[in-house]
Formats: sequence, C-alpha cells, structure tokens
Amino acid sequence: MVYSRMKKILIILIILFTGCIGDNECHNLEKEYQRDQCYKEKGECEKISDMNQVNDCLKRKAIEEINPNICDKIEDNIQIDSCIIQFADNLDNVCEKINDEIWRDECLLKSLEKSSGQSCQTIIDENKKLECYVKSSIFLNNSNFCDEMNLPNQTDTCKFRASTKILSISSCKNIVDKKIRRKCISSIAMKNITTDECIDPNNQYEQDLCLRTIGEVKRNLSICQMVNLQGHRESCFMHIAIKEKNSTICDNVESEHNHDSCLKKINS
Repeated sequence: MVYSRMKKILIILIILFTGCIGDNECHNLEKEYQRDQCYKEKGECEKISDMNQVNDCLKRKAIEEINPNICDKIEDNIQIDSCIIQFADNLDNVCEKINDEIWRDECLLKSLEKSSGQSCQTIIDENKKLECYVKSSIFLNNSNFCDEMNLPNQTDTCKFRASTKILSISSCKNIVDKKIRRKCISSIAMKNITTDECIDPNNQYEQDLCLRTIGEVKRNLSICQMVNLQGHRESCFMHIAIKEKNSTICDNVESEHNHDSCLKKINS
C-alpha cells in the first residue's frame, strides 16, 4: 500500500520535473532570437518577444490546426486578413471575416471552386470579378455562367476566355459581338478541327459563319463547300485562294464580280 503510494508520488514528481525542463528549454537559451525561434517551433506563440514572429507563429498555428479563429489573435489587421485567406478554399464563409476590400476580393476569388462560383457575386473589383467568372465558367464547363456577372461590357470577354479554354464552339455562339464571336471560333478552330458544333438548323446564318470561319482558319476547301449562303461560301474560297496565292481556287467563286476580285487580289 505504502509502496504503491510512493510510486504514484514518484511518477508525479517525474512529470513535474520533466515539464519544468521543457518550459525552461527555450527560456534558458542565451539569445532572444534563439528563444523566439524555440517558442515558435513549440507553438508557444504568446511567449515570443518579437511581434512579427508572434504574428507569423499564430498564422502557422492557425493553418496547422485548421482554425481561422486563431488568426484573430494576431494584432496586425493586414496579417489577420493574410491569415484568414489561407482557409478560402477549404472552409465556408471565412472571407466574410476579412476587413480589407482587396484581401476580401482575393479570398473570394480563391474560394470560387468551393462555392461553385457563387462567391464571384460579392467581389467588388471589376477585374477580379471578371477573373472569377471566367475561372468559374471553366470550372463549371459553362460559359453562360458569365451572364450572371452584371457587367454588360465584360460579358462577351468572359465568354470568349471561357469558351476558348473549354474548346466549345457552341459556347462562342452565345457571344453578342460579331468580331469577338468570330475570333472565338477561330481560336478554337486552330486547336480543334471538328465542325459538328457549327451545325444549327435553327440559325442558318450563324451556322454558315461558323463553318466559314473554320474553313478559312484551316484553309479547308471542303469545309467552305459546306457553307450554304453564297456570300459566306465565296468569302471562304477567296480567303484561301488569296492566302495561298492559288488562282485555281477562285474557280469555286460563282459570282463574276467576286471571281474577278479574287484573281485581281492574287495577281496584284
């Protein structure tokens, strides 16, 4: 009975003794920066003397423990926001805790995949908002997500960037501006030879514009031949004839005026 009690007391003393050694390990170091580094490695941030090191320690501890609330213990507001943003892509609603508008926008941009793009709506900076909607459209494989942006001047740009990334000609067709639409189709045509996405029984004009664009980019006479509207078809043949300086291709141009124009441009 006495032996058992003595054994317990001895164990308690050993624990207390080793604990004191552990506490004194950092404290007994000669240099202040050594002590700070020691406390930092142990995660005892409150014992660090240098404030920058304290903030850095708390930030690292927050990330390791996946606990953004630790960020609130940091005394510098910019450092707090920098800490919180680390959780943007794995925790919900953390961006709301950020005070600085620039950091908050950056946080919302980082969280777009987790929020399926819904975080884009609350971004204030127009450039970051555009970037968010482009990346979300690519992530969702749907350029029409750009329509939710509420920035009419940027919607076509958003759709162009998204469509050319997901290589979707059908997505290019949703672009309002004709020049941007053709540029979108041309960009994809350089990487993707298929004309299947051009086929649109409900819109002959857009179908022909799409086929003409691919035909011109690929310099493919067979694709030009698929174009129904004469004006588009002849423009397709003329473009290839002039680029290749091949007058025989002009023979595919039916109208006399365009045929003569084709030959003239080649010979000029």
